[in-house]
Amino acid sequence: MDVATVSMTTREYLGKPLSERFVFIVRYSLVGSMSAVWLLCRCAGLSVCLCGLCLCADRHGLVLYLSDAAARFASLQSERPNLRALDFLGHYFHDVCTRTHVLFREYSFVSATAYNRASFLHNFWKCYKNILKEMEFLSTWDLHSLVQLLCTDFPRHLVLDAARITFPGQVNDYLVPFADFLYAFQLQFYFNEFLQVVAKIYERSARGGKPCRTDEQCQLGARSITPASENASWMEQQQVGFSATEPESPVMSGANEGPCGILGGHLLQQLLNLDNHHISCPPGSVLHDILSKIDRITFDNFLITLSKHDGINNHIGVLPNKLLVRSISTAS
Repeated sequence: MDVATVSMTTREYLGKPLSERFVFIVRYSLVGSMSAVWLLCRCAGLSVCLCGLCLCADRHGLVLYLSDAAARFASLQSERPNLRALDFLGHYFHDVCTRTHVLFREYSFVSATAYNRASFLHNFWKCYKNILKEMEFLSTWDLHSLVQLLCTDFPRHLVLDAARITFPGQVNDYLVPFADFLYAFQLQFYFNEFLQVVAKIYERSARGGKPCRTDEQCQLGARSITPASENASWMEQQQVGFSATEPESPVMSGANEGPCGILGGHLLQQLLNLDNHHISCPPGSVLHDILSKIDRITFDNFLITLSKHDGINNHIGVLPNKLLVRSISTAS
């Protein structure tokens, strides 16, 4: 971007009311480079603090939240014309820090970042932990209904896939222990793209094909959840509106794994070679702990073991220890 373009954009910025300038800067950052935004800020005479905010947002993947805040602020301006941008921004990021920003939001936003996914799991447990005191089993329809109370367009197939981790091979509606479902749902939702990669590896192994190359595996996820690419994916949706749900026939509906599974060491090598800058992966120590101790493992057993591993729960850091959940369930 040349100086003339920046100068023209700066005049456009200065011609806007003070309440709209924050929205203008954030929206401009979505279509231009952050270095151009920094130059625009300096030409407009903005404080070094705001310039630093723009650069920090780009570095840490916060542009997603800034763009969402800008859109929501703009939608509120007609109802509350005296609303100050910085006040709104403070309240918005307070909600982000307390993890309440994902409540009652569209699935495309809830699943847009790893932090959003962890926040949704946090709220799911906070809202429904008392269910353990009332009933031990819930049907898959009931479980999906509970999830939909927090996110109306949450895909049913993710709930079914989580339930199948608890009871492999089940197809229709059936009763699931809520305590077991909680950790299976955590694994399925947070590491959804990673599990799709694992399913593809098992499918290729069952067909006798060659293992997936790392670059192929990284392209299998339906959505990237790293800061650099997650922003592009979510912001593209903002131009056409939120997408309703993910496809109803994901690869997680069942991997054709063969009767004997895959060599543990072979699977471990492929998973450790994944580029975790493109999809969210479980810690390497967890994968090594599971796969280095066995000769072969089936797809279902791998998912069950992952969901029950304390390292997964500690890595995400939002659900309580399994012993605490079990004690609540037993006490009921």
